[in-house]
Amino acid sequence: FPGGYSALPAYLARGLTLRLGHPVSAIEHDEDGALLRGAWGKLQVDAAILSVSVGVLHSDALRLQPGLSAAHRQALEQIQMGDLERIVLQFPRAFWPASVHYFGAVDVTPAMDFYNLAVVGAPATLACLTGGSHSRRLQQQPLAQAIEEPLAALRSAFGSAVPDPIASTRSTWWTDPYARGAYSVTRPGGTQAARAALARPLGPR
Repeated sequence: FPGGYSALPAYLARGLTLRLGHPVSAIEHDEDGALLRGAWGKLQVDAAILSVSVGVLHSDALRLQPGLSAAHRQALEQIQMGDLERIVLQFPRAFWPASVHYFGAVDVTPAMDFYNLAVVGAPATLACLTGGSHSRRLQQQPLAQAIEEPLAALRSAFGSAVPDPIASTRSTWWTDPYARGAYSVTRPGGTQAARAALARPLGPR
């Protein structure tokens, strides 16, 4: 989504009461409902849907009482979060073929992937994706420094006339405490059945 994935929950939440800025640090649950706790206070609810990332579940950021069952813990051990950084660059003009949805810069190390967001309504905008240790290194740099590597890759591919971007942003999923990684992956030896097991209800509420 050019305007961000927030468009999806905003659409689904029409008519609902939302409490933003209320991070939950603990959930106590039983057959009567769930009690949510955070630095903001507490809230008793009839039921709770837990949709945090696998990265959050692996951390100690959220306390569950009762905790995960043995089956949930076994499933969780088979899944981990991946490393991916997305840097979005908007240019004063497009210098790449307008009909191309995706291209890769393979003559640089490490190679980088670029997605043409203009095809979905974001004028003259590219999203650069890179993973692994390179992703984590870029996330530790200031944005002004981090954009230099995708810019160098673009200039290697399209020439030195590639202009500086007029706007830029990034994902920093690995350092985001509410994500702690990007896109869950199954560990070696794990099975896809682990995802179904992890999705099963933890309790009656």
